[in-house]
Amino acid sequence: HGPPPYYAKFSPGMGRGVFATRHITKDELVHDGVGSAVTFPNGLSWRKFVFSLPRTMACDIAEWSWHQKSTVGGDLRIFVDL
Repeated sequence: HGPPPYYAKFSPGMGRGVFATRHITKDELVHDGVGSAVTFPNGLSWRKFVFSLPRTMACDIAEWSWHQKSTVGGDLRIFVDL
């Protein structure tokens, strides 16, 4: 494994984004989400984290968060990919 073929940065006027460092072919898996997502067990812990951030960063985190079950039949959890 080498470094991922992308990097994240802030783009003036557009906000946070992900940019390729090389050509990425159609159907190429470049990120599987394993090991880079932060999991919050409930809404209260997510809100405490978001409200501790500067406003512009808090808005980015809110946009980049999602919820899903981490196990079959498990409880919903909140994830954010940092």
